[in-house]
Amino acid sequence: MSDNLELHTVDAQTGVERVTPLSCVRDGDDLVIEVAEAAWFHDIEANPDEVTAHLGDEWFVAEVLTEGAVLRLRRQTDFARYNARVIDRYRANRGVLGGKYEKVDLLLLHTTGAKSGARRINPLAYAKDGDDFLVAAISGRVAVRTNWLVNLAAHPDQVELELGDRSVPAAGRVVTGGAEWDRLFEVLVRRYPHLARSRDRGFPIVGFAPQLWLTSTTEAGERRRTRLGFTRDGDALVIDADRDADWFQDFRAHPDQLTVEVDDAFFGVDVQERDGTLVLRQRTDFRQVNARVIADFRANRGVVGGHFTGRELVLLHTVGARSGEPRTHPLLYLWHDGAVLIAASGGGTPHHPAWFHNLRSRPDQVEVELPDRRFAAIPEIVSDGPERDRLWELFLGAELSSRGHTTGMSRVIPMVLLRERSG
Repeated sequence: MSDNLELHTVDAQTGVERVTPLSCVRDGDDLVIEVAEAAWFHDIEANPDEVTAHLGDEWFVAEVLTEGAVLRLRRQTDFARYNARVIDRYRANRGVLGGKYEKVDLLLLHTTGAKSGARRINPLAYAKDGDDFLVAAISGRVAVRTNWLVNLAAHPDQVELELGDRSVPAAGRVVTGGAEWDRLFEVLVRRYPHLARSRDRGFPIVGFAPQLWLTSTTEAGERRRTRLGFTRDGDALVIDADRDADWFQDFRAHPDQLTVEVDDAFFGVDVQERDGTLVLRQRTDFRQVNARVIADFRANRGVVGGHFTGRELVLLHTVGARSGEPRTHPLLYLWHDGAVLIAASGGGTPHHPAWFHNLRSRPDQVEVELPDRRFAAIPEIVSDGPERDRLWELFLGAELSSRGHTTGMSRVIPMVLLRERSG
């Protein structure tokens, strides 16, 4: 007795997903189909690792075995290997995948294994619900308790979303029924109509809400980094004023020393207390923030916490283009071709940062301070062309900046090479 399946392959010529209805015969757990001189067969020859099958409500990744005049589709149990290939392609293409994922919004969910304690990564399709990312906890149209959902329940404070070229902390909210589930289900179905057939299976829906990193100063003068949920109020960020939390005690002791990392930007904030919440607005004067970073850099031989944890910093010394006053700027950098490479990204602001104007105006008064030495530098500005693009890609590859910084920007980010001045 034959069954009807949908065979999903990747077009050998265009890389676009092809869906072909075929007849198959069950042989144990395998599905057997006849070889044909057809486009789908050439797809399999070209992309054998990109084959999936839908049979009724079942979905599975298929390992294809050729046996004479038939093909045997075997359910692939090694999803780790399949996921690894998807993750590699996702990162290589900054989150843009072709083939079967061409019409899918994909994120990489980072969780911590409930039993192993090891970090786990799962590629998942999502739909947006306001600022939240909605994911159906369903495996191949079959409602099961997916591993990542178990991990989420075990370690809810260790969740991150990898979105293209940036990662954000997130809190997962699991919805299993009721009016809210109905609403979220409709949001998912509008984006992925095929899910409508799985409504009766009652799978959980998870809404992932992005969080921010709040860095505060303890009574001992150390920097504390805390992840918190937030809402938006115009250009302000609103967080709950948890008066028992350690970070709130830090705030009481040092109210002017809070910094926020969100949406790939890092800034100091002015704080207003309002009805059990704190309203955070970006502080336009970065001098206090920079002063603390510079002090930490010098006190700890270049090691700075908070937003800069695990990253290498350099202190760039310039002279104000207008004021003539000395200025010091902490910046992320990369060694390249015997020079210090920095980017005039300004955290994604629409204008070049002040240090760039200083450096361009007074190029003979530039110095670089490393943890172990300080030297006069000759700046080489690369502001356009293929070489600028190449240096910017190096910066992105080292995760020192984000492609998100350039979204909607009208300027091109200049790159600067700082070479030690001889003599």
